[in-house]
Amino acid sequence: ILRAGDVQVDLTSRRAFIDEREIKLSHKEFELLATLMRNKGAVLSREFLISQVWGFDFDGDVRTVDVHVRWLREKIEKDPSRPDRLQTVRGAGYRID
Repeated sequence: ILRAGDVQVDLTSRRAFIDEREIKLSHKEFELLATLMRNKGAVLSREFLISQVWGFDFDGDVRTVDVHVRWLREKIEKDPSRPDRLQTVRGAGYRID
């Protein structure tokens, strides 16, 4: 089980929670959140996230990460337009603390 503040990810059961409330995530949203939480506190680039979540053979745009981050924020943030859990680090990537 990975924890970042009140967010928990159970890698074995592939379930995510805020406090005791389960969050329903798509496969990619779960993988993105788990990758961020495995690297809690570190800034992860879009390219790194693509390689970890989508794989090295992904042939899409790195902005796919931005779209999935937005969807994930809608599920884990109190106010997705002012995130406090999943941070953007301008010019570098994303971080969860």
